[in-house]
Amino acid sequence: MVKKKDVKKLIAMIDQMNVKTDQAIAAIDDALEYIHQSNSRIEDMEKAKEKETYTLHELLAQSQTAFAASDYDSVEEVAEFLSITSSAVHKRLEKGYLLALPFGDNCSYLVWQFTESGVVNEFPEVMNLLKNT
Repeated sequence: MVKKKDVKKLIAMIDQMNVKTDQAIAAIDDALEYIHQSNSRIEDMEKAKEKETYTLHELLAQSQTAFAASDYDSVEEVAEFLSITSSAVHKRLEKGYLLALPFGDNCSYLVWQFTESGVVNEFPEVMNLLKNT
């Protein structure tokens, strides 16, 4: 014969098992959510990588004709071309929006970073990506 006290113990044990089952289910849900978020991050990274590749190809495509031209050899030339001040050119250099290579006492601003209307659209983004790699 089952005693009332034993039934209560059994019910208490079942309740504990239910709590542990609920905790296990919650842990599984958390793990699945983490996996889902990780997959989303991986997909986002893959999309960003594709965009980086596209951007680099676009940068090269936009600047193909510029290789025949000569580079700008002074801040003043770049400032005049971009219709900005020399200090604005320096600020863009500091921020990585322009590229200048040291050449003797001066710097050479590579012409392929420019179009007829200014800086290649995606150039600052490409420079930022290169800086972070």
